[in-house]
Amino acid sequence: MSNVVNFPAKAHVDNGLGGCPICGGNDGWLNVNRDEWAVCHGHSTKWLIGSNLFSDWQAETEVDWLRNFYKLATYREVEPLLPPSGGAA
Repeated sequence: MSNVVNFPAKAHVDNGLGGCPICGGNDGWLNVNRDEWAVCHGHSTKWLIGSNLFSDWQAETEVDWLRNFYKLATYREVEPLLPPSGGAA
């Protein structure tokens, strides 16, 4: 029997929006008005990627934003994994 503990390899992120610190995944984003939140639905994590970066929020309604707001309220805000610096994102 060994005393060596094997930890999982750190997840790799290859997109500029960042990834879940648990798995490296990114399931896209949800808008709340102009604010864009990236999410990992599997781990219920979220991180703010910016405000007014993408125009899709303009086609949404206040009802859409409220639905997203309440969904995001159940998610934990995290610091995302980011792609390696100097690499293409």
